Amino acid sequence: MSAQIEDDCDALIRGLDGAVVAFSVRGTAPLQHVGLPDRRYRVRGVGFWAELKSSRDKLSMAQWRFLEAEHKVDSIVFAGDATALKAMVYGSVPSKWREIGFANVTVILARGFRKER
Repeated sequence: MSAQIEDDCDALIRGLDGAVVAFSVRGTAPLQHVGLPDRRYRVRGVGFWAELKSSRDKLSMAQWRFLEAEHKVDSIVFAGDATALKAMVYGSVPSKWREIGFANVTVILARGFRKER
């Protein structure tokens, strides 16, 4: 994931007066629990997990397990870039975000898994 994707996604959420909690640290291995998504966003009164990915990035097995487990307990999860995030938060009502966000996760999942660090 590039710094530009982080900046673009964060700016999109902040542009809607949303809140951003970052769990990744640029230029280093994440200082976080393995598998924890890059962001926790809250916008339009709805919070969701976001794993930020470029058009070529893959999920790790640990990331998939986290997102899948959260989805199973009715949390909203998302994976993708700013274009996909914008389509979700601008192009649909929050009641559809769980479905749309998980669909984006499955698109990334179809690329296969990346090796664990």
